[in-house]
Amino acid sequence: MKRMGMTGLILLLALGSAIAADKAGAPAKAERSMTLLTAISDRNTDAVIRLLDEGADPNTRDAENRTALIYAAATGQFRMMNALLEKHADINAQAKDGTTALMATVIYGDPTNVDILITAKADLSIMDAKGRTALKYAQDRLIPPPGTKVEGYGHDFSNIYQTMVERLKAAGAK
Repeated sequence: MKRMGMTGLILLLALGSAIAADKAGAPAKAERSMTLLTAISDRNTDAVIRLLDEGADPNTRDAENRTALIYAAATGQFRMMNALLEKHADINAQAKDGTTALMATVIYGDPTNVDILITAKADLSIMDAKGRTALKYAQDRLIPPPGTKVEGYGHDFSNIYQTMVERLKAAGAK
């Protein structure tokens, strides 16, 4: 079976399990929360919103301590990020390696999501386990220099990171 098919099957089974547990009166919040991470990984915004509305914990973490918000940021899913923030996801939660949702969205290369997290008051001074801030991640990605096209893509990724550096500095990052 193809990976996406298997993941979809797992999501369907987990949703069915959560519904069955609800009908039986047993708590299903933990099941919904783990399914939330699967739905985010599958980029299934409708499922994410439904699971949050059904009570999935927006601060669910995986074995590496990555939160649902870090997952959404790492995949560039602004609607999911907004839904998680509306449900009070911890914007400054750190994974085991110290990364935050802001760092993940910088790594993903999405200036719009950087703006969302800055507006939502992400802490710009948080450092990961190696002492890097979100600004440092953006600055490190300015190589190759602006104007260099990455073979096979036809556009200049460094301009994206330059935009993020400027926005982070404008918001007070040092």
